[in-house]
Amino acid sequence: SILTYFKQRSPFYYPLVYTLFFTGMRPSEALALTWGDVDLRLGEISITKSRYLEAEGAPKTVGSEREIKLLPEVVEVLKSLKPLHVGHDTPVFLNQDGEPVDFHTWRAKIWYRALRAKGMRVRKPYAMRHTFISAGLSNGVNLKWLADYCGTSLDMIQRHYGKYIRNDSEEQLKRLFGVKSETSSETLDRGSRPKRRQVAGSLEEKGIGPTWIRTRDQPVMSRWL
Repeated sequence: SILTYFKQRSPFYYPLVYTLFFTGMRPSEALALTWGDVDLRLGEISITKSRYLEAEGAPKTVGSEREIKLLPEVVEVLKSLKPLHVGHDTPVFLNQDGEPVDFHTWRAKIWYRALRAKGMRVRKPYAMRHTFISAGLSNGVNLKWLADYCGTSLDMIQRHYGKYIRNDSEEQLKRLFGVKSETSSETLDRGSRPKRRQVAGSLEEKGIGPTWIRTRDQPVMSRWL
């Protein structure tokens, strides 16, 4: 619903919102991106800095510095945003005056206006990151991968998003062994196969193979006699 609003009513900022929803980046990380950090050919972004209060600094934590793979849809959105001629240090996301986005101004005048228009309660833009993480957990993605992708820790994921972590024991057991568990009859049947193969081999040596037999007047193909 929010993306639809931006696409129709505020298309200038649609790429920013789309990227935040589908990468789980912190807003401060997205606003610090330059085109030198983005490889659209490989579909990757290098996150090495953050921008807050109009000042550029290091990422939030040591683990926040990372490279992430982009969904093809995010690559296409960023391709549509990239100018024909752009410098390595040119910010990816600019305001309508061609300057780096001021987060607090954007939040107050653009983001909250979108929420009001859609009849939603006030949420900070950070909610887009929450959406990415909680959706991943609800769909059973690997926790370690998710933590690394979002530049955070497993402990933080478990503490703040625990209610979204799936606890489906049957599904987890299937994943553990990679196959469905067999029934006891299947196990017994599997155990008897070597004996049948031994008998078949012995009969084959004697020249006895599959043979037609007749039961009353109904011909059927027997297995090994």
